[in-house]
Amino acid sequence: VSQGLFQESAPNSAFYYALYRMLRNGDTERLDVLLDIFGVNWVFDEQISRINVTEQRQVTQFDRKDVFLFRVANHPLAESLNYTPRTVQGDWRSLSFDWLHSIDPQVWVLSDDKLPSVVGTGDENVIVEQADRNVIRVKVNSPTAIPVLLKFSDFPNWKAYVNGVPTKIYRVLPNFMLIYGTGEIEVRYETLWMDWLGCLLSSVGVCWLVALLIRGSRARIRLRK
Repeated sequence: VSQGLFQESAPNSAFYYALYRMLRNGDTERLDVLLDIFGVNWVFDEQISRINVTEQRQVTQFDRKDVFLFRVANHPLAESLNYTPRTVQGDWRSLSFDWLHSIDPQVWVLSDDKLPSVVGTGDENVIVEQADRNVIRVKVNSPTAIPVLLKFSDFPNWKAYVNGVPTKIYRVLPNFMLIYGTGEIEVRYETLWMDWLGCLLSSVGVCWLVALLIRGSRARIRLRK
C-alpha cells in the first residue's frame, strides 16, 4: 500500500508487483530498503511470514479467505540523504529494473547533470507539512542545503521552490523526486504551456463542432421549405 500522490497512475505502479513477488518469494535481502524508498508501510495480503509485522487489521474476506492489512514499517514520505546518489542516463524503465535487482541500497538519479556535492547526515528533521493534489510542502531543519528525497510521483507539472526561489527537481528511479535545499521546500502542481495549448485546441474543436451542427440544422430547415 503506497502513500505518495498519484502513485496509482505513475510509472512507479509497475514496480509494486515486483516488490510483492520479492516478498512472497522470500527475497528479503533488499526488501527493507526498497519498501523505504517506495514509501510502503502496509501490505495487503492473506498472511506474511518473511518480514516483521507490527500491526495487523482484518479488512475483508475474498474467496472465503480472510485478507489483512499488515503494518511492516513506518517509513516517512520525505527524508534526507546522507550520500550523493549515482547518476545514470538512458531508458528509465530498463535502468529502473537494473536498480531494482541490484545490490545497491542507494537511489539512482536519471540526469545528465552532476549533482551537488552536499549531503545530509540522515538525521535531519524533515517534516511533510502539506501533501495534496496541488501542493507538497516540506520543512527541512538543516544549517545547510541537503538532498531531500520526496516519495511522491514525479510529473512535469511539479515545480519546486526553496524558500520561494525556483529550484531543480531531479528524477529518482523509477519516478520519485529529489530536491536540494533547507528551510521551506514547496512543490506546486502548475499548468504548463502544453496544458494551455491542449485547452485551446479543445475549445477550437468544440467551436468547430458547434458550427457544423448549426450549419447542418440550417441546411435541413432550408430543405423542408
